[in-house]
Amino acid sequence: MFETQRLTVARIEDEHLDDLYHVYLSNSDYLRITEGTPDGVGVYTRDQMLRDLQVAEWTGRTSLGVFRREDRKLIGVLEYWERSDTDGMPWLGLLMIHRDCQRRGFGRESAEGFLQWVVARGWPEVRLGVVEENVDALPFWRALGFREYERKEKRFPSGVKQVICLRYEPAP
Repeated sequence: MFETQRLTVARIEDEHLDDLYHVYLSNSDYLRITEGTPDGVGVYTRDQMLRDLQVAEWTGRTSLGVFRREDRKLIGVLEYWERSDTDGMPWLGLLMIHRDCQRRGFGRESAEGFLQWVVARGWPEVRLGVVEENVDALPFWRALGFREYERKEKRFPSGVKQVICLRYEPAP
């Protein structure tokens, strides 16, 4: 799909599924917020991840792996819709980097690479939603140029959550 200086963002193959599952498990705060588990471990199973990937495909989302270029190790996941089933707009559904690889610029590099790819495709904007409890995510996305346009409630396995909707509009 696209490459950056240190990363390749590409299709996830069957051989990457164990590494992908470990990316999810390493982000226990995200699992707590979305799945409702206190520690994120033991409740979100590999089978649930596989089901979520299948549902993503059925609903038009594209799930990609974030790989280090140096060793082709999967360190994250990026999921997007070219046309969301709710509003017909492009959405970035998820960007998650393995906890052991966070705070090294991989999240920013993959997000910036995605936005460059969006611009090259001529998309008028890209949207994303951040669960209000995910306090680290809002400053991250705002620093990349995303601006809030709406707040709404969404049901997760962990319950109904307030979601802050943001949009990025490329400069003309």
